[in-house]
This record gives sequence, structure tokens and C-alpha cells, in this order.
Amino acid sequence: QSFFSNHLHPKSFFKSKMKYVIPGFPTQENSLFFDKQQYINSLIEAKDTISDFEADLVIKSIKIAGNKKKATIETVTHENAIMQVPQDGRTEYVPVTGRSTCTQVLTLSPNNFIQLYSAQCNTEMNFEGMF
Repeated sequence: QSFFSNHLHPKSFFKSKMKYVIPGFPTQENSLFFDKQQYINSLIEAKDTISDFEADLVIKSIKIAGNKKKATIETVTHENAIMQVPQDGRTEYVPVTGRSTCTQVLTLSPNNFIQLYSAQCNTEMNFEGMF
């Protein structure tokens, strides 16, 4: 909690256009929006359903504002994990891959912590298990 308090701006928000690709089903799309507390809660929930998580982050660009207290960063992230999915009264362990392109705004807090102010992403998740 102290990490999030220090590194997420009090008014931070997170938006993502999600695309889910599941074998044998039509592609599904959804938009997500989280404020700071909703984002923290989603991370806490995910820690119990995701394992073997790996991510490769590439920074495409960084633009620092003239006052040196704000930066806009464009990134591409490739992720791999195993997700627990309830299926017919049992739990399936499904390999998941994802790709996110994001524009993130970072700010410098009054006590000089770098804080994430906003993240706006387009994400595609591919589920590779048996459904």
C-alpha cells in the first residue's frame, strides 16, 4: 500500500480498450476504466489468479515537459502468464499472452516521488487453453 501511495498520483486513472482472443469463440472487446483505488484492488485480485508472470517492456518515446515535473511516455509491453480459470467445477491453468500499447503520464510529487498520473492503453489478450 505504501508503494501505491507514493507512486500513484491521488487522482490517477487507468483506461484500456481490451480485446480478448479465445480459441473457438468470437473475439470479444471491452473498455475498462479504473480510478486509483479500483486499480489497486484489481492488482490485489489478480495476484491470486495469475502465476508465472513475465513482461517485456519497450519504451517507444519520452517527452519531458518544460517544467521538468511531467513526462509522457509511450510503451509497448508483451506479457506471458498462467491464469486460473474456473471451468465446470474445477480450475484450468490457461497460458495467456498479451500485448499492450500505452501512453502514460508521469508527474513529480511535492516530495519528489515519480508518480503515475494516467495510463491509456490498447491491450490484446490471447488465451491458449482448452475451453
